[in-house]
Amino acid sequence: MKNLTVVSRSLCAAVLIAGVAAAPAQASPCKGMSDAECESSAQCRWVDGYTRGDGRKVNGYCRLQSSRKKDTLQPQSSGSGDPAAEANKG
Repeated sequence: MKNLTVVSRSLCAAVLIAGVAAAPAQASPCKGMSDAECESSAQCRWVDGYTRGDGRKVNGYCRLQSSRKKDTLQPQSSGSGDPAAEANKG
């Protein structure tokens, strides 16, 4: 009876793992777009072709835009921000 329990638990675990591993990934809406189509889509961006370090050439392709927000920080100047104070430096 103990062996049956071990076997049935192992079988259930294997089925669950196989089910999760076989779940299809959602296809990108940008996949297969031409350069022009990609550039006109707000959710996609075009990646130019390039040559990898091992010499293999990679063709240009369209990919989904990054969901990261771009940095909104302004570059800091070296001055105080006061034009009069900046003019008096010398």
